[in-house]
Amino acid sequence: MEIRRIRPDDSRMDISRIYEESWKSAYKGIVPQAYLDSIPNGHWAPHLDQPGWHTLICVDEGRAIGTTSFCESRFQQFPSWGEIISLYLLPEYAGQGYGKALLEAALCELKQLGFRDIFLWVLEENHHARLFYEKMGFNVSDAFLEDQIGGKPLREVQYTYRLPDCVVRPSKAGDKHSADGADDGDAESELGREDVRKGV
Repeated sequence: MEIRRIRPDDSRMDISRIYEESWKSAYKGIVPQAYLDSIPNGHWAPHLDQPGWHTLICVDEGRAIGTTSFCESRFQQFPSWGEIISLYLLPEYAGQGYGKALLEAALCELKQLGFRDIFLWVLEENHHARLFYEKMGFNVSDAFLEDQIGGKPLREVQYTYRLPDCVVRPSKAGDKHSADGADDGDAESELGREDVRKGV
């Protein structure tokens, strides 16, 4: 298993498929099924090279199985914060430590970029993802976004994290403990839908 920066020769279609399959699995019963069924192949491919975005992929036996993107906060009310935009896994790789390893790698990268305070958005109804982030040391704040996906009103809640002074060591898939002792979990969560859904 390798976690690395996205390269020019990495297939954007393959990375988009991670988003697509994760959405269809993680959001079943949350997002209207008709919307999930209508997501086209390659829907997220054009969004993976946006200026200011940093993207990592998790590669297992030569196959991209997970991805995370992060950047400086896109929200004026959170200046100087780092933002985790997205974190997705292919459904069959969930719960095996890959999500934890991706998240820890993103936190390391954000720290190297000079950020200490980090936030992300999670659909309020996505209890599985919320539990994962809470185990990883994130705390829910009182900030939220009102959203609409496929005609259904949905709320996104904010989670925040303050990076410690020590360097976070990314765990490998299969590790039972992260830097903060959180148990393994899957991270097929939804983050930053505003940007990745543009043009829908």
